[in-house]
Amino acid sequence: MDRRVQGKNTRQEILEAASQVFIEKGYEGASISDIACLKEMNQSLIYHYFDNKRALWEHTKEFLLKEYVEGGIASIDTRHGLRHFLMNFCRYSLEYLVKHPGVTRILTWQRLQDRRNKLGDFKLAEKVGFEKAFLDMQNKGEIRQDLDPHLVTVLIRSFIRAPFFDDFSEIGKDSLRQQLYLETIVGCIEKAVQP
Repeated sequence: MDRRVQGKNTRQEILEAASQVFIEKGYEGASISDIACLKEMNQSLIYHYFDNKRALWEHTKEFLLKEYVEGGIASIDTRHGLRHFLMNFCRYSLEYLVKHPGVTRILTWQRLQDRRNKLGDFKLAEKVGFEKAFLDMQNKGEIRQDLDPHLVTVLIRSFIRAPFFDDFSEIGKDSLRQQLYLETIVGCIEKAVQP
């Protein structure tokens, strides 16, 4: 096997193991030793690919959201109006969180113990193109001109994530409630941002 391919595979294995450990224990509770034990590899191999635990934590968060960013870009389409855009983007985001409950755990750990370099702060909205789409709809007159795209992004992310931080929520287990929630949040967002 080509050394570059083998190196890429090893890095991928480390990130998968780190994801499992960080999701279970958070940044503070996890150790490089835990990650190495999970994949039965030497800690020095991990340090070959990542300078320290902090660097591994940052790369793991990006690894966890890579699929979200790629799919999120595909869900951004402003050609059919605000409601269509919001339904597609919010549906995609809700489905992603249902499929990847570990992301919610990482967000929770981060809120509890790591205030620097938060998962949602690595310019996710910029990478997905959400703020650009928002500006496009403002220019078309579908969204009020006085609104800050960043603040609306925060509002929408909060709506999407809220049920996953609620111990009583069954959104992920009940597709009917998930659809009802989706329609409710899109309706609320529409009312808040339309001229």
